[in-house]
Amino acid sequence: MFVSFILRAILTFLKDILMVQGLGFSFDVDQSSGRIVFKNDRPVSNINIAIITILVVIRNVNLAYYLVSILNT
Repeated sequence: MFVSFILRAILTFLKDILMVQGLGFSFDVDQSSGRIVFKNDRPVSNINIAIITILVVIRNVNLAYYLVSILNT
């Protein structure tokens, strides 16, 4: 269970560090004139979102495993 909390903390820190107001990665958005606008000048690469999604799914599966193991005891 400790691993779940550590993974959740790591994911929260990554989200806060890498994302701009929870909307997108800093290299995908432009914050000129106080507005957040997505950049369209580069090809779309979703590998970063896929990696974070995989980590979130692993965390959720881990928490579900703990829930099921508690219910079975």
